[in-house]
Amino acid sequence: MKFCPDCGGLLVHEVPDSDDRHRHVCAACGTVHYQNPKFVTGCIPAWEDKVLL
Repeated sequence: MKFCPDCGGLLVHEVPDSDDRHRHVCAACGTVHYQNPKFVTGCIPAWEDKVLL
């Protein structure tokens, strides 16, 4: 990747704050772009305005 998908700014390869690995970081907006991100999903089952446990 060379450009930020969020703002179009140039990406630099550096270690962001609070991280220990090199990542693609946007020089313009500061967004960190991870390679192969993992999505986490969840749900809260409800029945008749009550949460099921």
